[in-house]
Amino acid sequence: MKNFRPAIQKAGEAFRQGDWGSAEIICRRILRTKTDHYDALILLGIVSAQTGRTTQATDLFSRAIRANPREASAHSNLGNALKALGQVDQALSSYDRAIQCKPNDAELHYNRGLALQELQRRDKALESYDYAISLDPEYAEAFCNRGLILQELGQFESALESYDRAIQLNPGLAEAFSNRGITLRALGQLNEALQSYDHAINLKPDYAEPHCNRGNALRSLNKIVEALECYERALQIKPDYADAHLNMSICHLLLESYSRGWEEYEWRWQSTGIGKGLAADHTRFAHDWNGNALQGALLVLPEQGIGDEIFYSGMLNDLRSRTSSITVCVDPRLIRLFERSFADMAFVAKADINAEQQFQAQVYMASLGRYFRSTPDALRNIKVPYLYADAGRAESFRMRIKAGNKLVCGLSWLSKNAELGADKSICLKDLLPILSLAHVDFIDLQYGDTRAEQAALHSATGISLKQIAEIDNFNDIDSLAALITACDIVVTVSNTTAHLAAALGKPVLVMLPYSAGLLWYWHIDRQDSPWYPNIRLFRQNQTGDWSDVIERVRETLTP
Repeated sequence: MKNFRPAIQKAGEAFRQGDWGSAEIICRRILRTKTDHYDALILLGIVSAQTGRTTQATDLFSRAIRANPREASAHSNLGNALKALGQVDQALSSYDRAIQCKPNDAELHYNRGLALQELQRRDKALESYDYAISLDPEYAEAFCNRGLILQELGQFESALESYDRAIQLNPGLAEAFSNRGITLRALGQLNEALQSYDHAINLKPDYAEPHCNRGNALRSLNKIVEALECYERALQIKPDYADAHLNMSICHLLLESYSRGWEEYEWRWQSTGIGKGLAADHTRFAHDWNGNALQGALLVLPEQGIGDEIFYSGMLNDLRSRTSSITVCVDPRLIRLFERSFADMAFVAKADINAEQQFQAQVYMASLGRYFRSTPDALRNIKVPYLYADAGRAESFRMRIKAGNKLVCGLSWLSKNAELGADKSICLKDLLPILSLAHVDFIDLQYGDTRAEQAALHSATGISLKQIAEIDNFNDIDSLAALITACDIVVTVSNTTAHLAAALGKPVLVMLPYSAGLLWYWHIDRQDSPWYPNIRLFRQNQTGDWSDVIERVRETLTP
């Protein structure tokens, strides 16, 4: 029997020296004689994977498994190749089989954790990283990815501990510094986050992620121009970096540089950052619309939250100049209100789109901005209202809530946004300087269960908000619109109520955070809104301090 050991050793040495071509030639020569030579199959598979021939690599690793099913390396390498092909479930199965062959290998448990993390099975991924660490207590990469999972679970202090341990074990691990910065930013420690990103960049200057993350921290400090420079640098390193493109778009839109902003905003479908989850909703029913006039039907698709749908619906009237057949998908709670407001358009829930209906093109709501709101001049002609409540119901509510000469003020103080809500919300008790105004009756427009907060306010001050008991402010948007129309004015934080009241044409006073939680359409430093001419904006002077905002709103409401 021919001895292939010298040849496979020579191939391995060539591979280690970076001479992959020679390694491949030697392996193929061995396999022509012995088609099931395990080491040659593995090495050739690794070379194929490294040179972008991933499908070929999976075939070679599968042949190696058939040659020796009890060797962990073939299963592990097959898992890596499958993961690279996006077949993460199959990769996980391969890692599990590798672990059966070699249960005490820390790297195998680490790889399993990576697959579980990509599948969003965070608890199981954490278990895999913990097990890898139990096998190898100095496994810095496992501590780093463990921190990332804890960060995603909102356990920021524990995440920091994990990153710090990773850095202690491997001070050159740039990924740990970059991820640590993300956690520090989430904790509001922005200057410390910048220091962590700088460490990552010093260690690895061509690492795009910390440049992008550094931009995010600067944006949270309202240093928008500096943030743009960071995103530009990230894109020089990694031109197809979707998160950098998307964050750049937010900066341009904040600065009212609409044309560039909308262009970059199209990267939201590939983003894993603020666009996370959008890709799953990117349904295709027809070709994407290019803004030209259509002879056939146009389908307009929703995105993001109900407040965004109300905001972007301000461009629906512009569509009439491009086509006469418009079908719009919206949150079911908006259909009745939108049908009344845009009588010549069809409105459906996304789940109820008729698969047999032929659409010539489709467009997502935010993409309308590219065609109708690309210059400041295009915003100067915006008119409100563009939504219309049921006039009869509004008048009925008005009769119930109007008392004498008192000003009727609708009030909303919370945002339920899972990521940004805390930064945008105000405690009801902190609004006491406003609520104490004797000439104003305050109407509860807040959605969600606020009974405990309102009961505490009444117990402490004797003040209560007027309510229409039969209206569910969260689910019955059409009735909420009628109630808002019955008010004289609305005071609210940045939430769905702000958009709804503004689109209905009511005078609206919007209380805004300084930076964290500030959405792009409120722009920078403005006291008015180019999107809603009936809005006045009241901004924090520093993060977390609402006192000056509340005082300025009180003065505005005082005759």
